[in-house]
Amino acid sequence: MSRGKPEIGNNPRRVLIIDDDRDFADSLAHLLALEGYDVQRTYSAAAAHKALKIFSAEVAIVDIRLGGESGLALVSEIRLSHPHILCVMMTAYASAETAILALQEGAYDYVCKPFYSEDLTATLERCFERIRLSRERELAEAQLRQAQKMKALGELTGGIAHDFNNLLAVIIGNLDLVADDVGHDADLRELIDDALSSAQSGKELTHRLLAFGRRQTLHPQPIEIRELVTEMLRLFERTLGEGVIVEQISQENLWRIEVDKNQLEMSLLNLAINAHHAMPEGGTLRIETSNKVLTQSDTSSPESPRPGDYVVISVVDTGVGMTDAVAAEAVQPFFTTKKAGEGSGLGLSMVYGFVNQSSGHFEIKSEVEKGTTVKLYLPRAEKTLEAAIEKSEQASRHGGAGERILVVEDRHDVRKTARRMLTGLGYDVIEAADGNEALGVLSADKRIDLLFTDIVLPGDLNGLHLAQEALNRHPDLKVLYTSGFAQDVLQHDDMDLVRTNLVRKPFTRNELALRVRQSLKA
Repeated sequence: MSRGKPEIGNNPRRVLIIDDDRDFADSLAHLLALEGYDVQRTYSAAAAHKALKIFSAEVAIVDIRLGGESGLALVSEIRLSHPHILCVMMTAYASAETAILALQEGAYDYVCKPFYSEDLTATLERCFERIRLSRERELAEAQLRQAQKMKALGELTGGIAHDFNNLLAVIIGNLDLVADDVGHDADLRELIDDALSSAQSGKELTHRLLAFGRRQTLHPQPIEIRELVTEMLRLFERTLGEGVIVEQISQENLWRIEVDKNQLEMSLLNLAINAHHAMPEGGTLRIETSNKVLTQSDTSSPESPRPGDYVVISVVDTGVGMTDAVAAEAVQPFFTTKKAGEGSGLGLSMVYGFVNQSSGHFEIKSEVEKGTTVKLYLPRAEKTLEAAIEKSEQASRHGGAGERILVVEDRHDVRKTARRMLTGLGYDVIEAADGNEALGVLSADKRIDLLFTDIVLPGDLNGLHLAQEALNRHPDLKVLYTSGFAQDVLQHDDMDLVRTNLVRKPFTRNELALRVRQSLKA
């Protein structure tokens, strides 16, 4: 027989023996211990109930007669108080009536005395196989419920964020324009700067909502992860203070990953801030990066990532840690252990949404008083590293030279703000409130250099269909999209997110200037 320790996952198989024959119970416990089981034994029903309060048994082996007590009654009591425990009845009465009584009281199986050890271990194997399958089913059901909840919340938060982004587009855009006209009035400049700062905070909040709902528009690009982490560590050292020691451990020859750089940086910053809060007396924050190849055998459980090549980023702290219950809720939106007003509860949910939207895998492990480890599995990049794009701070130098832009936006206030921005940059602007009106403009004899359209438009033509129809008529037309959230629409229309030129609402004048110049030069 085998002497290896049988386990389910990382848990030893725990068995409680209940028999009033002490010699038999001791002998059976010794036998099962040799087979690697974690065994406890008791000699009465009362002792069994006490043992179950401190010993997390998964299977109980119960004699049908416990002196003057009934083993059948005990099985019924165990099933009521501990429904997860499978009970195996031992009986010297090998009759169909006895077996039926045992099963009626909730026993999963029974063995007849005397029995061979192989018969008992085979019965236990069936019990633990059932337990394993039950756990996998429960996990799959929990994941399905979680996915359904995430989808529903994602639709709600995505819709709210989309509408809020339109409002912020007007606020940020007009404040941006007013800021140029305040001259040397320091008080007015301070008021505008404060308003812009608050509007940017609102922009960040809506972006986190979109990230949680996996509805943000991502712009993946090949990234050298070691360089990015090194740069982020400099920021962590300044942000987290002297009480936190920041360390980096990187494997040699790390693969590139292909994700949205800004979102990855924001995710790492969120994780670092969470770690800092978990170490109020100071501690160590360690960022580890390594290559990881996962095969089919590595990903057999439902909670595992898909097989493939990954770069794993581990954020490890030596903080207060979390209980299993808190860790299980940590990525839920608006869940936080901080005091009211000290956290939105969106940090980890944003990271979770970003990683999953990037075809990766999020994993969190924590132990009270020992710390927390968060692992981000991000897929290996398939493309070569692209040349660095033009920096956004240079955008203000990219003005227009009279190029004509058709702005298509159903909201009058957003459309008017975009027109003012573009006119101030030196462009000739024509407006349209929907797709059909825009096609009417394009059908006229006027020259249009760039179509700047919202993706979500009223009527039978959204921005994507409008652009397709416009390009059919004018193949040389350049197109720039905008949206409060566009991810679902783009995926639905099978568009390449990397090649699609899009400026996300709310945008500043410099961001719009850069995207317009890139589109016109494409």
